[in-house]
Amino acid sequence: MGERRVPLEDDPRPGARFYRAEYLVARQVLDERGGVSFGSVLEVAGRAQSWLTGQVANVWDRPEVPRVACREGCTWCCFLAASAWPMELFALASWLEQHRTPEELAGIRERLRAAVAEGDRQRAAAPGRARRLPCPLLAGGQCSVYEVRPAACVGWNSADVDPCQAYAEGNDEATCTVEPLRFFSARAVSEAAAAAVASSGGPEFDQGGTGQGGPVDLSAGLLAVLELGAKRAAESWLAGSPFLAGARERMERPPPSIVAAVAQAGKT
Repeated sequence: MGERRVPLEDDPRPGARFYRAEYLVARQVLDERGGVSFGSVLEVAGRAQSWLTGQVANVWDRPEVPRVACREGCTWCCFLAASAWPMELFALASWLEQHRTPEELAGIRERLRAAVAEGDRQRAAAPGRARRLPCPLLAGGQCSVYEVRPAACVGWNSADVDPCQAYAEGNDEATCTVEPLRFFSARAVSEAAAAAVASSGGPEFDQGGTGQGGPVDLSAGLLAVLELGAKRAAESWLAGSPFLAGARERMERPPPSIVAAVAQAGKT
């Protein structure tokens, strides 16, 4: 694939400067580590997540950035299908393997299987309609992996909780007003990290995210990774194994109404 086009320093698009910074840092890490490997991919993913939830999130708290309704304990967005980049799945699975007992991991895998099966059932019953089911990583109304949650979860937001609840409860017409800086900067950081891995010899993806290196359904992808183990899964992925193909096929794009709301917000 070679070098990717990196946004210029003065690119005005929301998230562009974060993409540029993350891509250049990730490439430096990979170069210093001698290329792509389980260890280097995990380091890039960890650094990207820490930067996103630290310095980048601090920018979101500036007075000029619009406030959002997201608060601790609000989990309506956790009832929507989420995506994750493969490297985020390896980092998440590795964290779970370090912080959960074998019995707890077995329980997580079982909940993931149930979620994937229910998602498949809903898709078969109503093709084209977004799935609604609680994330299997929720526990007691809280995200049990909050500190290592994927960028898609970090960046999702809404100015009002009511349409989030309405959409999660089945109202297909409900739309959220999304704060664009949070949304686009989170997406930019995660995509830039994945792009750095791809341009360093890892699995590739195109502009639309399609390809071995592109994002996949969170539940189905994490299940596939945990069944192999984080290290073996990452090494298989880097070697070209298509074991995430099923998770990629299950990934849902954001509903058109939501995308339109984000695009409109990004113009303001």
